[in-house]
Order: sequence, then C-alpha cells, then structure tokens
Amino acid sequence: MNLDILIQSTYAAFSNNQLQQSMFLIDYTRKLVDAHHCSSSVSSLDAAICLEQGFVRKENEDCVLALHGLLPETGKVFGLFLICDGMGGHAHGQQAACLAIQTIIKYIFPLLLSGRASSHDWHSVLTHGVEQANRAIYQRNLQALQGIPLPTPDNGAQVVGTGFMGTTLTAALLVDTTAYVANVGDSRAYLYTPQRGLTRITRDHSIVAALLAQNVITEEEAYHHHQRNQITRCLGHAVPVDIDSFIVDLPRNAILLLCSDGLWEMTRDQRIAAILQLYGASAEQMTRQLLRLAMEGGALDNIGFVVVQLDGQLVNDLRHGRV
Repeated sequence: MNLDILIQSTYAAFSNNQLQQSMFLIDYTRKLVDAHHCSSSVSSLDAAICLEQGFVRKENEDCVLALHGLLPETGKVFGLFLICDGMGGHAHGQQAACLAIQTIIKYIFPLLLSGRASSHDWHSVLTHGVEQANRAIYQRNLQALQGIPLPTPDNGAQVVGTGFMGTTLTAALLVDTTAYVANVGDSRAYLYTPQRGLTRITRDHSIVAALLAQNVITEEEAYHHHQRNQITRCLGHAVPVDIDSFIVDLPRNAILLLCSDGLWEMTRDQRIAAILQLYGASAEQMTRQLLRLAMEGGALDNIGFVVVQLDGQLVNDLRHGRV
C-alpha cells in the first residue's frame, strides 16, 4: 500500500476544509499501519490528485481519493481512484460526496487486501460498492425528510430538515492491466495513449449530453448552454441507481484521468490531451498544468481530478537518464 498518495488525499481534504473527510482518512491510514498493510515494495503506478475551490464557490463540494499499491496475494498492481461532485448546498453536497467515497473505500479496500484477489469479480465488486454508496446517501435523505438530525458536518452546524443531498461519482478500480470504471452523473473518466490520443470512457448523464446526442446543440454550444449544470442521474436520489460501467484493457503507456466538470468544462478535451501527451512528465507535473488550464478558463466551479500513469517506472527512468 502506497501511503504517499493517501497522504496527498488527506492533505487535499484538510486544505479544502473537509475536516470530516480528512479525519476519516487519517484514521484509515492509522488502521492500515497498525494492520501492517503498508509495504516497502513500490507500485509502478504514478498518481496525483488535485482539489481546488476555484474562484467563485465559497466551499468545495468536490471530493477525490486515490489509493494504490500491490496485491498481497500476487504482487500485482492495484489502484482505487474516485471523484465526486456533491450537490444540495455546501454542507449537504460535501457530505454526500465524502460519504460516497468513504462507503466505497470501506467496502472495496478490504477485498483488495484480503489475499483472495483472484477469486473476486472486480466489475461486480465496483458496481456493488457504488450501489452501497447510493443507498447510504439515500438513507440520509430519508432521515432528513423525517426531521432526524444528520451527523454533524465539517462546519459544526446540525443539519435538520428536508435538504436533499446527492453527488456524481466516477470510479476506476485498477487490477493489474485492467480498469473497471463506473459513473453516475457528469464527472468523467478519460483514457490517453500515444497510439489513440485522448478518448472519453464515460458518458455524461445530463440534459446537455442528451441534447448533444440528439444533435439539437453542438459540442461547443454544450459548454455554454444555460442547462449545462443540470444532471439527470446522481447518487442519493433513488434506490436502485442506474450505473454505467466499463471494462478497459490498459496498455503499458496508458494514462487515466478522472475529473469533475470543474476541470473539463473550464478547459477542452484537446487542451487536456496536450498536457497528457507530455513525454516523461510525472502525474504531479500534469496535475499542475491541468489546474493552470482550469484557472485560466475561469475556475467557475470547484476543481477535482486524479491523474494516473500506469508506467510510473518509465517516468522515473527518464528523470534519471536511464532511458
């Protein structure tokens, strides 16, 4: 288990005033250390995260997480990468996004470290984890409708009443050279390879995506449409939830990008591709460049994303002149 990327996730949550999430991650890290799930072996994955408030929003309702390491049973690489964009007001949206991530971690991560990885159907595992996250948020919404106080949010205020909470989710579970991807809403997963360039794995569940599919609007018009922020699917609205899922075979030189609309809407796919194609750049360097693009685009929304390079060893070799 690579602690560096987990510490990155913890720091990002803390610096964005997501205190409940950061305390959860600190406690989870402590449990991993106590259980000796931290190995000195180095994963070949190179991952970095970004979580920024942007110029307009008062709070950050995006939530990101990255975990990766080696499976104890086989020594093969694994990774769990999540991006959520919460909705329902500052406290509610942030709670929903963080609750989704915490629920998925608690379900999937023990299975990765169980020593029985080869016996699991990882596609079903990821889908079931998303279903559990949806059920957890939906239950919170039922409690709010009944006037039952919800757990205290980060700002210390008690949440009571009929406020709806929900979140988008895009998740990628990597096991060896296969990515299992699930999404609900308009947060996205992209795959970049030098051979095929940038391709989008997920499909947006939004009004503008439906209009675009019907050729009512152009792709450029979708970025400025007055209904561009209205999604048609999210976690927490109903049980069961309709989940899109994908299985992607990953070449050695693949790069995965998971992001909220705060990145892709403030940039464009071709500009994202230009960053990801930087030969020899680390995931951290790509993250800084992508954040710069989003800031230059106005940073009108929260910005959350994860960059994952499969062959991190190649990056290290290039940096040290071994290639």
